[in-house]
Amino acid sequence: RSTLFPYTTLFRSNTIRLYSVRETKSQIANKTVHFVPKMMFVLLPLFALLLKLFYNKKKYFYADHLIFSLHFHTAVFLLFLTVNIISLLFPALSKYTDIQFLLVSIYLGFALSKTYNQSALGTIFKVVALTIIYSIFVLAGYVVLALIALL
Repeated sequence: RSTLFPYTTLFRSNTIRLYSVRETKSQIANKTVHFVPKMMFVLLPLFALLLKLFYNKKKYFYADHLIFSLHFHTAVFLLFLTVNIISLLFPALSKYTDIQFLLVSIYLGFALSKTYNQSALGTIFKVVALTIIYSIFVLAGYVVLALIALL
């Protein structure tokens, strides 16, 4: 019995440590999810600035791009809300929730084309470029939120 005692103590201490890591991950996830709307509100002007860089015509002011950005982010939040409600009501459809990111890109393409009156090829190029650049900013925002949640 005395020979197993050190191993039992080691096992108990590792179990407690693993439990606290799981608890910490849950706390980080909860804090991160709590701050996502605030992060998106901060990223709104950044998206408008990207639009200003891509559509630098004299007839568009930064405020015009900011209004489009607000409209686009509102539509994206409504889409995410709708998809989440549908996946809660119909759990079998929850495996198709990744399609929402494709729908966002398609919607962005139609919205940019309609708002800025550009050709289809130019719009597709700008949608791909905006999606890649803005995704990098959103990812950086999530990293910052996770670091803040650790504090």
